[in-house]
Amino acid sequence: MKGLQINTVLKKALFAGSFLLPLATIAQEAEQKVESAGLSDTWKLYILIGMIAFQIILLFTIGNIIRNLTGSKKLWTSALTGKKATGVVTIGFIFSSFSAFTQDNDQSPFYLDSGLENLLLTLNGFLLLCILILLAMLRSLIRTLTTAKEGVEAIAEKESAWSKLMQKLTDSVPVEEEEEVMTDHNYDGIVELDNNLPPWWLAGFYITIVAAVVYIGYYHVYLDGNMQEREFKAEMAKAEKQKEAYLASLENQVDESNVTMLEDKSALAEGKSIYDANCVACHGNQGQGGVGPNLTDKYWLHGGSIKDVFKTIKYGVTSKGMIAWEDQLTPPQMQKVASYVKTFEGTNPPNQKEPQGEIWEPEVDDSGSDSETETDTEKGDEDTEDESGSDQKDDVAAL
Repeated sequence: MKGLQINTVLKKALFAGSFLLPLATIAQEAEQKVESAGLSDTWKLYILIGMIAFQIILLFTIGNIIRNLTGSKKLWTSALTGKKATGVVTIGFIFSSFSAFTQDNDQSPFYLDSGLENLLLTLNGFLLLCILILLAMLRSLIRTLTTAKEGVEAIAEKESAWSKLMQKLTDSVPVEEEEEVMTDHNYDGIVELDNNLPPWWLAGFYITIVAAVVYIGYYHVYLDGNMQEREFKAEMAKAEKQKEAYLASLENQVDESNVTMLEDKSALAEGKSIYDANCVACHGNQGQGGVGPNLTDKYWLHGGSIKDVFKTIKYGVTSKGMIAWEDQLTPPQMQKVASYVKTFEGTNPPNQKEPQGEIWEPEVDDSGSDSETETDTEKGDEDTEDESGSDQKDDVAAL
């Protein structure tokens, strides 16, 4: 028995060495050819393919050994057969290793694709895993054969943890007990067995039933089931908030190029409060003028349109002592106070300052409408569009 083991080990070592010899040749030639860049892609490809071929041959060899051990009555005698053939194959691989790598290496460089390299490495790893599994099976089989008693016809194979797990999952009947579950249905030698359904399949089936009951109870009993309607309302509420934020951002984008006259009473009232807090000291509480010019007549130093008034408020007139209000007031606030200032025109308050500047008249377009009468379209259906000029003056006086 020991002699058999030694011969087997020597035979395997020689057989494996015949495959490793080409790898040594590759390493020597690659070391001479390749500099600091490392092993070339061509040699990498040769090595990976050689390892795959070696592992495939080793898999077939181990498989034949296992088949011979389990299929022959003369267990150890059959292991010695094919010794000469193995020697011939080994010698052939040894000699082929010298001729396989004597080709001219002056060809154009080959670049190994990373995807192909990963595939070859994965395949090598898979084959190595298969070899380890077969070696473990072979070791277990040899241990069973060496410890079995003489005269035992059948070898009792040790049940593994995997087989136990598969037995629990499938609830299959052993082959020797299939007659107990055999039915009368026989067709052309094919017999039907009354096996139980796999427990894993039954568990999945019951889980789906429970999930369906929970789903129906939650979405159609506990809730109203209108998931899409609730989601639609939530999305609309979210969109409304986004719309409000967008409109608020548009208000802050008002400048001297797009400002319009506001006639809404609440906007004018807010403009009046801003005027009283910041402008009365220079222009008077009724726009009659003081340190600053009179705002009630038709004379303007820097233009009398709503855009001109907005621009004057925004940038100021530093040469005459008026500061720029763009750092203290927001664009909507400057629009409101400019609109309020425009309402002073023609009110004729007492103690007016003498006129300054030039007479300003609103521009009239081709349709005959006054460009200064344009209002903010976002204010909607305000009644101020129907009010006359005298009514506006009365409202301002009331403020």
